Amino acid sequence: MKTLFLSVVVLVFTVLQILPVAAQKQSQTVNLFHILVNDKYGYIDRNGKVIIKPQFKAGWDFNEGLAHVIFENNDHGFIDETGKVVIRMKEEIFGGFREGLASFRICEESRAVTFIEEKTWKEITGTECVSGKTKYGFIDNKGKVVIKPQFTFTLGFTEGLASVEFNDKYGFIDKTGKFIIPAEFENSNGMFNEGLADIEIDEKRGYIDRQGKTVIKPQFDEAYPFKEGLAAVAIDDKWGFIDKTGKIVIPLIYDRADFFSEGLAAVRIGKKYGYINQAGKIVIKPQFSYANDFIEGLAVFSVAEEEEESGHYGYIDKRGKVVIPPQWGVAYKFYRGIAYVTLGEFESDDAKFGYIDKKGRYIWKPTR
Repeated sequence: MKTLFLSVVVLVFTVLQILPVAAQKQSQTVNLFHILVNDKYGYIDRNGKVIIKPQFKAGWDFNEGLAHVIFENNDHGFIDETGKVVIRMKEEIFGGFREGLASFRICEESRAVTFIEEKTWKEITGTECVSGKTKYGFIDNKGKVVIKPQFTFTLGFTEGLASVEFNDKYGFIDKTGKFIIPAEFENSNGMFNEGLADIEIDEKRGYIDRQGKTVIKPQFDEAYPFKEGLAAVAIDDKWGFIDKTGKIVIPLIYDRADFFSEGLAAVRIGKKYGYINQAGKIVIKPQFSYANDFIEGLAVFSVAEEEEESGHYGYIDKRGKVVIPPQWGVAYKFYRGIAYVTLGEFESDDAKFGYIDKKGRYIWKPTR
């Protein structure tokens, strides 16, 4: 049986890794966090107390008060923070709720697969839609279909609009399913942030506003969403930053650049990452093999030479000082003072998963 990463996890998580935190913010405070015990998913509070006992085949984080879960019979659904099943459906849910709506998809043709859940690497049997045989729509938080399945792809709503693929082109719809910006673009990262969204025309990226007007003409090979007034862009594999007029304010001299968060952005020079401020000044010298954006004053880093090397992720503060030494196979960003971490080699069957506080102490010791 074919093994692959579940598209709902991998694609969404890949996109969210490059999206600003502002585009990911939850409309309600998350109080529960998923765990894996004896290959079943449940939920704990931020003190490590089990609130919803492990019972689901798969489970994702809460968003807008609901968490996407998969039941033993492969039904998809949402539960609330008491564990009550609010929505249950045969159709495949694609991500969580955002701005009151969640996307789902129907398969005109499917096949059996084994997929791997992104955070825990647990193998889960299920089905996969055959390429080109899928239609996406949206439900509300009662499970009512509010936009019927008709699009070939979407990543959901931000700032009131959702990027959708229709007839091999991308456009943007409102919450009634009406096209506000016609489907005329070759591609889009799929989300408005700070009033602008990147689009692709003739293999070049630019930016439009919420009325569909081109604000920054397509001219870049790569373009990330705006965050803190600036966006990382690339031409000929060199990265820098532009402002909302399209002016290059930090030269395209880096081998990689991420978005700004808490006043700093990770950039790569050669094979090493460091951090710059919005004036383009290096404030943490390049020294890391991996560096993520700052959230709650801390950023994930690694100094390991090989990505597969185990136990190499830790946390630094905004001075570049190591606050929590490298010791985890994978480490995620902090949220409300806790972070999800793994023990064991990357994608290992023996890997275990837990949560730490900002001192590196376990609030949930790694389990599987």
